[in-house]
Amino acid sequence: MMISRAQVNQILKVYKTSSVGKLSPSGRPDERPTGGGADALYISVSPQDVSMVKSIIEAVPDVREEKVREISRRLREGTYHVKPEEVAEKLLGRLMADRLR
Repeated sequence: MMISRAQVNQILKVYKTSSVGKLSPSGRPDERPTGGGADALYISVSPQDVSMVKSIIEAVPDVREEKVREISRRLREGTYHVKPEEVAEKLLGRLMADRLR
């Protein structure tokens, strides 16, 4: 999914005008933050959560063999075609995403 600069700006505009989701310096959401400081996010992660995520990631293959086999077959048969517009769209989307970083 690609997110445009305009979408990011809209989100930032809403975020700047909203007090929802802001934490006080103590980290408690029920207190209003005192002005001027930088926003902060505190995430508590247990070792069990980290272990679970690592095991899930390790179970995902680096290469989707079934997809590779299907594309290889279609290339051999001459039935694999990609629209130039789709290639250009992906290239431009990636270029824009890289510039937003």
